[in-house]
Amino acid sequence: MKNIVLAVLLTTGTVVADTKVNDLQSDWLEAEQGSSGQTLGAEVKQVKSLGSDGVRIDLTITLEDAGRYDGIEVISRETSLPMKQSRPHLWIEDYEKGNYGLRLYLKKHPKVGFRVRLQDSSRD
Repeated sequence: MKNIVLAVLLTTGTVVADTKVNDLQSDWLEAEQGSSGQTLGAEVKQVKSLGSDGVRIDLTITLEDAGRYDGIEVISRETSLPMKQSRPHLWIEDYEKGNYGLRLYLKKHPKVGFRVRLQDSSRD
């Protein structure tokens, strides 16, 4: 029994030590145009089916230094696990046309909602 408790403590310590203070995440969003949350100013601007390639979701996200967040996870509300992406995300920075935010490519349409977790790459 002592070995099991020690293993749990060691695992928990590792998770806490690996937690990144500067990581950000959005509120829960629905995969439909207009869905929004208060955190990060996240709003779904467009959802487009890509057939067998999944779905593309364009979001506006209000960040001053978006480039420092290179790790992007899309968390499923149903499973609380990262969803599979069909290709890498893309930061959209066309400020002249008022188009800025994040473009996600997911293998499956998030039927019950999702949140975006941004991982800060500027820290050690």
